[in-house]
Amino acid sequence: MQPTPRSNRPARAAERGMVLWMTMLIVLMLGGLSTAFLWEGLGEKTAVEHRRTTLLALEICEMGAISSTMEITSLEDSTTDGVGNVTRPFAGGDFESVAVQNPNFPDRWRITTRGTYRLSTKRIEIGVRRRERSEWVEGLFAKDDLTFNGDVRTDSFDSRLGTYASQATNNDAGGPHAGTRGHIGSNATIRVTGSAMHVRGNAIPGPLSPIEASGTPTILGDTLPRRAEVPLPEVPQSEFEAALATNDNAGILVAGGGGKPPYTAKTYALVANGTTVVTLPGGTYFFSEVRLSGGAQLKVTGAATIYVTGQFDLGGGTFVNTTGIASNMLVYAHPYALPGGVTPSHSEVIFSGGSGSALAVYAPAVDVTVNGNSDVYGALVGRQIKSTGDAFFHYDVALGDWNKLSLVYMERLYWKDLSAPLR
Repeated sequence: MQPTPRSNRPARAAERGMVLWMTMLIVLMLGGLSTAFLWEGLGEKTAVEHRRTTLLALEICEMGAISSTMEITSLEDSTTDGVGNVTRPFAGGDFESVAVQNPNFPDRWRITTRGTYRLSTKRIEIGVRRRERSEWVEGLFAKDDLTFNGDVRTDSFDSRLGTYASQATNNDAGGPHAGTRGHIGSNATIRVTGSAMHVRGNAIPGPLSPIEASGTPTILGDTLPRRAEVPLPEVPQSEFEAALATNDNAGILVAGGGGKPPYTAKTYALVANGTTVVTLPGGTYFFSEVRLSGGAQLKVTGAATIYVTGQFDLGGGTFVNTTGIASNMLVYAHPYALPGGVTPSHSEVIFSGGSGSALAVYAPAVDVTVNGNSDVYGALVGRQIKSTGDAFFHYDVALGDWNKLSLVYMERLYWKDLSAPLR
């Protein structure tokens, strides 16, 4: 074998050097890529962890808002920092929740909450509205539309504190009045036609429903539509059957008239006219219908509860609750086919009000009509409620504590994320 010529050795050495440099360059490039991939992986892991802790901070925020809402619901402070203000650890983090009551609409609250989990912090704001639900938590409430044709006014008083007159010591553009809890509401539309209306309280229509006004109503309280319908359960038929089986109808007192007795025991109908005065002492009464005409009078002298399945029409006469306390005249109306063999041809509650008309009507399946220029003391619940005159409705707030359906619930009005967006 011939030896390699000397002249080729430098070239081969240069080739080997080039290969070495290329190998080192490739190693450096691969190392750089590995480092880049490593840093990218670490960065992605950090981002994922940040998102996870941020979501946990948001969940802790929500728990803070819920804790505030629970205090507002009960109107009780679990510590000494004020209703709706709550600070405590939770799920490995902590929250601080602050609630502020709206000075114009006391049922509304703004809750601001900060939630922290490790290095992540979230802040949210929610608006809530506290609502009470009972048979008579508002002066007027309609399952369907609430309609006014006239200069309707509302206010409130508390029969436990004395007469309405003793509490009507205030005055505004609508005239003399007592309190400002004369709330009205509906699960549908509140409709105002005719002249102006003056509501000293809330006027809250149903979900997505408006207040339709052709006049110039003055509403001092909240008008934001409710988020969900208010349930109005029917009085069970068993209660009507119990009143039919055991009642105080035999104790009805009749004066004047001089003609046919107004009460018919066979059909449980009470129909009075002319100068007849029908008096109901305290007790439980069942009627298939109650009708006054020709100026007849229905008088209640004690705590009375009336169950009626047909017409309850006092529009042609006068109603007087001598006690002046609405809870002493409770009227439950529903078109049940009672007594047996008597099917109501028409069910409606009609009356004209007056200085002695203190009562509470619960009739979610029956229309309610108030005629004429009258005063009504108490509360009305009906399928549709219509006022056809210049009526003045005085809500007796004592009825809010006298009910079978008492419940407080919260409406969430809005939700805001106050934190900077994730990056």
